[in-house]
Amino acid sequence: MLRKVAISLLTVLTVIGFTACNSDSDDDTLNIAVSTSTSVAVSSFTISPNSKVLHNLDSVYFSIDLNNALIFNADSLPVGTDVRKLVVNISTSGSSSIAELHFKNLNNVDTIVNYLENPTDSINFANGPVRLHLVAPDASSTRDYQIKVNVHKMNPDSLYWNRAQRTTLPMCQNRVPSAQKTVFFKGNYYTMLRFGSTVEVYKSPSLGNTTWTKVSEMNNNVIDINEFTATDACLYILTNFGHYLFSYDGVSWSEYNHITNWTHIIGSYGKYALAIEQKNGKYYFTSDPVIPGADYGEVPADFPVSGNSVPYTITTDWTTTPQIIITGGRNAEGRPLAETWAFDGQQWANISVQRMEPLSEMTMFPYFVCSTDTVTWKADEKSVLVALGGIGENSKLNRTVYVSGDLGFHWKKAGDLMQLPDYIPAMAGSQAFIENETIKARSKSAWTSFAPRRLPFWYEIMSTPPTRAVAPITQWDTPYIYLVGGYGQSGELYNTIWRGTINRLSFKPLQ
Repeated sequence: MLRKVAISLLTVLTVIGFTACNSDSDDDTLNIAVSTSTSVAVSSFTISPNSKVLHNLDSVYFSIDLNNALIFNADSLPVGTDVRKLVVNISTSGSSSIAELHFKNLNNVDTIVNYLENPTDSINFANGPVRLHLVAPDASSTRDYQIKVNVHKMNPDSLYWNRAQRTTLPMCQNRVPSAQKTVFFKGNYYTMLRFGSTVEVYKSPSLGNTTWTKVSEMNNNVIDINEFTATDACLYILTNFGHYLFSYDGVSWSEYNHITNWTHIIGSYGKYALAIEQKNGKYYFTSDPVIPGADYGEVPADFPVSGNSVPYTITTDWTTTPQIIITGGRNAEGRPLAETWAFDGQQWANISVQRMEPLSEMTMFPYFVCSTDTVTWKADEKSVLVALGGIGENSKLNRTVYVSGDLGFHWKKAGDLMQLPDYIPAMAGSQAFIENETIKARSKSAWTSFAPRRLPFWYEIMSTPPTRAVAPITQWDTPYIYLVGGYGQSGELYNTIWRGTINRLSFKPLQ
């Protein structure tokens, strides 16, 4: 007999479809007989333990929507879970005279199990939703429920790079550039490319946008494209002679007239361009403009004088000023480095405790890692720094992805689900950007993306990510990684933009 559990029965209002993020059917509706009898109100639903199917299977939470007679697990089971022979536990608020489970068996034959007489019979959920038919003892009320056991069709915690969404910089479709670098400046992406002796600059509001506008062109053989840098105030580019050019709009460029010996632009710190200059065979810190009180002493032996990652600015609860973090690069002897450095506006500090392998030209960006607790089957999202690509000690390109959950103090190899797929080539010197895209749910499985919004350069790594849902959940934000450019083993430029995200972050959030 069905167990009795007290529960308030909600009035049945209407019939809607339930969309599961990885279910076989996106919209399945049932004709529901309106009823106020507690005898046909399901109060609890679980699956009996079966370690051969999944550890802690009985801890999987099922939602019961009495309004629409739907029973489902909103957080889908792991990909590959066998749901062909599951034993279920069902409780109602009162007694029912009939409780039948209707489904298709393993041979696809319509099957009915009398739950009151055979509560331990296994049910096949692999062939679509199962129908639960309840009848009150006095036969005055009936109710049909749709039961869905959702299983992920892909690993939700995997970092997925969609091959179909790989694009090429539009301005290069019929030409092959020899160098490229993209920066974000005043609300737009600026890409600088070299075609022979010509340097061209394009801008676009989004990396997902196929429209790029050409803003300037220079006939210059000495510009080092890889030193292209954006601060909050202006754009910088270094020449092979230690001079630099700057622009406030990417259109008009001016050369700094005073004598300089810049050899490398480390990156930006707010409105300041941090750089390395060489004097009498030694390297020193410098910047434009000058930072009051900053240390402009000699560069330490384990500090990169070239090839460091693009800095990322971090704000935390325990610092009064923003800090930037860089990792990898090459020292004055040309040796790749494993150190991570931080700058607080006054001086640099080596913060490395647990290092990666020595690498230069790495790509570093803030993102998330996702994992699922195999006891409660609840998902967890954590903010981390991600570092990938780069060139190692033997001039071999790196394919390992590393993560740090504590601002770069400790780095470790990311899990297998975060590693790059085989179809993305090993590369060095690529640029990574994060754009938030709002996905809006519509009917069935259709979705649409609104205009993307780039996340800020600063990121509070140690905080818990806020919900991406916009209640009620008809739309939600998904952070996409855009991986731009990069160079292959022979120095060839990859004129590609890869778009990726962790699968779970694109699913409709739980509420």
